[in-house]
Amino acid sequence: MFLHFQNRLKITKEKNIGVKVILEKDLRWLRCDIKSTSLLPSVMANQNAIRNNAFEAILFRDDIITEGSHTNFFAVKNNNIYTAPLSNYILSGITRKEILELCKENKIDFFEEHITINKLKTMMSFS
Repeated sequence: MFLHFQNRLKITKEKNIGVKVILEKDLRWLRCDIKSTSLLPSVMANQNAIRNNAFEAILFRDDIITEGSHTNFFAVKNNNIYTAPLSNYILSGITRKEILELCKENKIDFFEEHITINKLKTMMSFS
């Protein structure tokens, strides 16, 4: 077995204002809420992001954003936080849970709703 660790969260000026992402069709099975060893589609999407000098591959299914290849998805617009609702298409991660708890504690509005690719494009600037 060979393991390689890479610090992809190094703080830089660019990461303070955002990171480059790509959109990838979500090819995972229908029970993404179960953490399993069936990670090949996520790994392939992440590898494609790396090939495109992107930090993350944002996955979508039927034009709806699900999550990242190795992250939960959050968008911020007008001081509101948006994330996909819990379903069998996303993994209810610890980070997601903690961020939503922090939002509640700090009275930050958040919305768990389906975000389409078009809505995402209007929320964020893509180059």
